[in-house]
Amino acid sequence: MSTPHNPIDSFIHITDLHFWELVLNPFRMMNKRFIGNVNIFLKRRHDFAMGNADIFADHVASLGIKNVLVTGDFASTSTPLEFHRGKEWLEGLERRGLTPTVIRGNHDVYTFESVRKKRFESFYEPWLVNEKQPSTTTLPGDTKIHWISTVCANWFTSRGQVTPADVDKLVETFGAVDGPVLVAGHYPILENAPGYVVNHNRGLQNAEMLRKALGKSGKEILYLHGHVHRFNYSRDPDYPNLKHLSTGAFFRIAEETNSHGEFSEVHVHSDYVQIVRHRIDSNGWNSEEMSL
Repeated sequence: MSTPHNPIDSFIHITDLHFWELVLNPFRMMNKRFIGNVNIFLKRRHDFAMGNADIFADHVASLGIKNVLVTGDFASTSTPLEFHRGKEWLEGLERRGLTPTVIRGNHDVYTFESVRKKRFESFYEPWLVNEKQPSTTTLPGDTKIHWISTVCANWFTSRGQVTPADVDKLVETFGAVDGPVLVAGHYPILENAPGYVVNHNRGLQNAEMLRKALGKSGKEILYLHGHVHRFNYSRDPDYPNLKHLSTGAFFRIAEETNSHGEFSEVHVHSDYVQIVRHRIDSNGWNSEEMSL
């Protein structure tokens, strides 16, 4: 059995950066971007301090953990400038000696135009996992991360989607894995959890199907996600073998919790997973080991 100081693998979980651009050209807002642009003007430009992204990356790098998993939402309305800012940030991680791996969030497929032009892929191809199901990446200690694609473009809502075939293929990839199984997606599959509630217009179609499949898989599973911008680490109320980790948005300012940004540190041991929450407040960075 590994000890708390000797994990098999370790990685950082970051999500929901939401680099933003306030679009002024009306011809670029003849789609869903109009809605997103209003949100940026009224709220997001105040809540997401883009200038902190590199400063926070310095703190992440200081921990000495090389692998970084980012579960989507680099952009706010899928503009080229937003994606460019995200790409520069990832390149900055690499200059610091880190190895990022990324998937898309719903704001990375915000308009049908951006999906049609494969805008996200053109900027993030070096770090993007193969989203054709099933997809896995392997960490240096042979821990496999099982990825599930959950995003799709919408005209008005923020709904995600996963198909029954994708769920079946995902569970098949677990095979004869001993020890904890790690699954990563953008959307939560537990829609009512401590710290957040997901309404219908922002949820994942077939979330309950995926949750049930993981819960009945016979494996000890940690499901990592973003989307809700709030931290939650909890055991599933119906499936004791399934744990949910929602990491708060990376540089979001949340006055209600005195949080100016956060990320999670994950240590994989032979028979359990250890979570450390990192959060910055008015007094600086603090960390807290979470246990269930």
